[in-house]
Amino acid sequence: MKKLLLFCVVVLFLAGCGPINPAITIEESCALARVENGVEISCPGQDPIVVYDGEAGAPGEEGAEGEQGPEGGQGVRGEQGESPIIEIIDPCGKESSYDEVLFRLSDDLIYAVYSDKEKVHLVELIPGTYTTTDSTNCKFTVTEDNDVIW
Repeated sequence: MKKLLLFCVVVLFLAGCGPINPAITIEESCALARVENGVEISCPGQDPIVVYDGEAGAPGEEGAEGEQGPEGGQGVRGEQGESPIIEIIDPCGKESSYDEVLFRLSDDLIYAVYSDKEKVHLVELIPGTYTTTDSTNCKFTVTEDNDVIW
């Protein structure tokens, strides 16, 4: 609709600049009507003229990227997720202030943190017998069912 209005204004402007065809003079207002594939211009005392739509031109060059808009507001707080740690196991019970513990995760795997006096390690415990590296030297066993006994 905007293109039609712009086209009409241009046609009327050009018509007011002087005769398009020396045989046609415009003395009264002309009427414009959209017809299939164009615009019909009807002026009193003249035969109607149809100006047909042109073909679309080639696409123009891509413009420069615009500036980044402002940062949006903070989203709503999500639901509390499930902790992957479902059990903390203290082999031999609490025996000192520096007491190593084991972690059972939601997939039933058991992990331990231990120290070799130089580095601290996080390891998955497979079935077997272990000794803690804290001052208690607690011996415990991880069974085939991933139970921890001492």
